[in-house]
Amino acid sequence: MESQAGTSLAGFTRLSREELPVSVGGDVRRLEAYVVDANFLEFFGIVLEAGSASGALARPNTAVLSKDTASRLFGVEDVIGRTFETNGQLVEVTGLIEHQQSSHLSPNLLISSSTDTTKLAAADSTSMSGEFFVHTYVRASEGASDLLKSSLGTLPGASFMPSPQAEALAPELELMPVADIHLNGMPAGELNQGGSKVLVAAIAAVGTVILLVACFNYSIMVAAESERRITEIGVRKAFGADARQIVSDFVKRGAIVTGSAICAALLLIILSAPLLSSQFGQQLTPSWPVDFIVILAVPAIALTISGWTLLASNAGAVNTKPVDAIRGETKRRGAFWRNAAAAMQFAVSIVLIVVTMVMSDQVRLARDETINTGDDDVLIVDGMGAPFPAASTYTLANIMKETPGVSAVSMSEIVPTDFSTTLIGIASPSTGRPEPIGVAANAVDSGFFATYGIQTIGGQVFRPGTEGGGANEIVLTSSAASTLGYENVDAVGKSVSMASADGLVPFTIIGVTADIPMKSIIGNTEPLAFTKLGERARYLSVRFGAAARADVVAALESAWPTLSEIPLDYFFLRERLAELYRPLDQAFRFFLGLAGTALAIAAFGVFGTATFAAERRQKEMGIRKALGASRWNVSTELLRMLTRPLSIGAVLAVPAAFIVSQWWLTGFAQRISLSPWPFLIAIVAAGAVGVFSMSLQTFRMAMTDPATVLRREQ
Repeated sequence: MESQAGTSLAGFTRLSREELPVSVGGDVRRLEAYVVDANFLEFFGIVLEAGSASGALARPNTAVLSKDTASRLFGVEDVIGRTFETNGQLVEVTGLIEHQQSSHLSPNLLISSSTDTTKLAAADSTSMSGEFFVHTYVRASEGASDLLKSSLGTLPGASFMPSPQAEALAPELELMPVADIHLNGMPAGELNQGGSKVLVAAIAAVGTVILLVACFNYSIMVAAESERRITEIGVRKAFGADARQIVSDFVKRGAIVTGSAICAALLLIILSAPLLSSQFGQQLTPSWPVDFIVILAVPAIALTISGWTLLASNAGAVNTKPVDAIRGETKRRGAFWRNAAAAMQFAVSIVLIVVTMVMSDQVRLARDETINTGDDDVLIVDGMGAPFPAASTYTLANIMKETPGVSAVSMSEIVPTDFSTTLIGIASPSTGRPEPIGVAANAVDSGFFATYGIQTIGGQVFRPGTEGGGANEIVLTSSAASTLGYENVDAVGKSVSMASADGLVPFTIIGVTADIPMKSIIGNTEPLAFTKLGERARYLSVRFGAAARADVVAALESAWPTLSEIPLDYFFLRERLAELYRPLDQAFRFFLGLAGTALAIAAFGVFGTATFAAERRQKEMGIRKALGASRWNVSTELLRMLTRPLSIGAVLAVPAAFIVSQWWLTGFAQRISLSPWPFLIAIVAAGAVGVFSMSLQTFRMAMTDPATVLRREQ
């Protein structure tokens, strides 16, 4: 396809994520498969470890496996030509690939889209109704975005919703550059949970601040060193050394220290890469030239700042007259910058501690409290839809209800942590919304609300026995009621119209419930409408007490073979929530490391400040002790220097930490409320680290014999 401007569409490939039963030697398991077009491997440049990429998926009933999947299914990696069974058909393995770690795709099992038992093949061959996501990747020349947008209707699957639903909901296919998927996410049907631009920017900002603080600390240590060498500098100047020679000596020493630090840092990066890769599940390998430019930029910045701090810190000693230097007298300058550096270190440490504690509480909320099941867990059975017998679904539900420890059982089309989306169009003429609005929907039975602890705000939920028929009733979440123009309980009893193949059908709102995150609490709250379950459900959910887990699993695994030959597939809600919010937990642990690093740097900075102060005030402290001051008096006098920077740091950090925490929490549909405790704990922790670091130097000063100090020439 060519445009007048010469831009072109070079081609496209498609991907449909489906769960398929896979049988090898009678061992049946359900696996996530990517049903893809024949050109998928070549389109993305995926290299096969075995087989040919050009023809691996060209024929129906062919598949490509990752090495891990091949080992799981067959026990060996030499699997070319072997077969497995899915949905009654034999599929031949024609290729083998490495696991793609640094990708938003996880192609462990690729099946040709021409395999007629897949949803994608069914959609291509018929006017299939129903909902599933097909990801279409399009390669285009430079500047072809406008052409792509105008050409979406020509791609397979563009007309995916029959009228009048399409007219009511006005569905659109959206474009997103592949490079943007990881940090921006997709509006719906996301293959894997991506990263966060906010988190990346926050890490970069914190790293930059820590680097600046470290440079300030270095300048303080250098200034203390120059104070100790003031007599040496005076003697050298008296014997003819000029300022350039003295500065050159300081720069050489600084270059050795800074260069050694940079080499140690690069070595640490290389050694820690495998650990970070295992922690984040990504292969962290630098790419040329971008990553190397960034890696080299950090030492360049460090060298520049360190050079400046070296010159600034030694300016007083270099400019001191030889006679004053020999006497040990130098200008007392830089107190403001030393206090400012210490205050900045405390502020950064306090902010990081607060943010880390807030992240910890938010992770706990996301993992344990977003679904209101208390101490109970929920076992969720997947695959209850066709070809599983509909009558057997209710039989299994009754068996699970009678299992000891089970408090509720329900059936539904969607469950929490399932990223499926079903849209319905709802019109609400009584609130001035005569045109249907797209709202996410979930078909559920009467037990769904008790199973997942969904609180009723007004009205009632579906009554037992009303599934599959009866009056046209609907239950809305609070945000769905608000979307349609109602104030929660005001919606109860109102009539709305739902778009269907037969036009607009009237429904009565019988209840309003609290919001429940069916996908994730990251992002905005999704308005949700509950409709009555028909004859079939995809999921069976069983809520049980923690002590009954073994009995519930045993009952399920015992009953299942008597009802169906389809492989059993189930998971636990708490485990799925932990997996869903694993990136958030990883971010928390990463910030915990940053907070520890900042505290360590602050401790070194305070120790440097104490060393500097001790060098300058050692005669004063000696005189105080000679006049009768106790060791405690000397120690407290030096420790008082810590009060001002700590107070200033706390004053700066508290509002900054509050703003940063609130800003971060706005990215969640459900979030914790900030309390004073993280701020108080952070201030106390930073102060304790500061006191401990400074006490090391003050203790040494307090233990020094005053006669020894007063006999020194400097």
